[in-house]
Amino acid sequence: MKKKILTILLAAMALTLPGCSSDTESGSEKTAKNITIDQTTDSDGKTGEEADEQEAGEMQAAADAIDKVHAEKKDTLSDTSVDQGDWNGKILMLDQAQSWVRQSSEADDNGGFAETYSCDDRLQYSWNCVVGETGEAQALADEYIRDRGWTVTSVEANDDLAEKLGLDTCEYTAYEDDEGYSMLHRGILVVDEDAYYTADFRMMEGDMGEYEPSVQEWIAQVYFA
Repeated sequence: MKKKILTILLAAMALTLPGCSSDTESGSEKTAKNITIDQTTDSDGKTGEEADEQEAGEMQAAADAIDKVHAEKKDTLSDTSVDQGDWNGKILMLDQAQSWVRQSSEADDNGGFAETYSCDDRLQYSWNCVVGETGEAQALADEYIRDRGWTVTSVEANDDLAEKLGLDTCEYTAYEDDEGYSMLHRGILVVDEDAYYTADFRMMEGDMGEYEPSVQEWIAQVYFA
């Protein structure tokens, strides 16, 4: 009796296995070559592949628009240095800057001073003096970066420059979103008696590997005149 029940159960299981149907026609319909997969569609009636292509095209168009904005900015840069503005205070000097193109040089409304240089098409150097604000260098650097809408990565004391300049000095790294471009800032902040100074190098994040060694060397060479 037990053998008979087991035989019946095995027969029932065999009928339920794929490709083992007693109906040869319906069984053939279950083979892989007869199976079709429906492509999903989005709300606009596009297939998944078409939607992906459209999204990729839109992303490329947005990237091209961003590139165009920055190319137009680059076209406005002068190839000839402007004259240095009038300034009676100390200047944060960098000898290499003498071979770069000075794009701007002027006093601000608060009695400070700022200059910007193009080192080449993708690297910019600037220094400035902010009058009337003093304090601990690292705290001022953090505030300076955040006031400009940049993202602080690191702010730490630079003991070598502090000893060389005789002033509290820190070094910082920060990132800026410049209309779709991720820009890296590497610089220093130096605290004097009634003002603080910054020296800043600005480059595209992707160019860091190319410029970082030179920037680190130049930062170590700044001095007051």
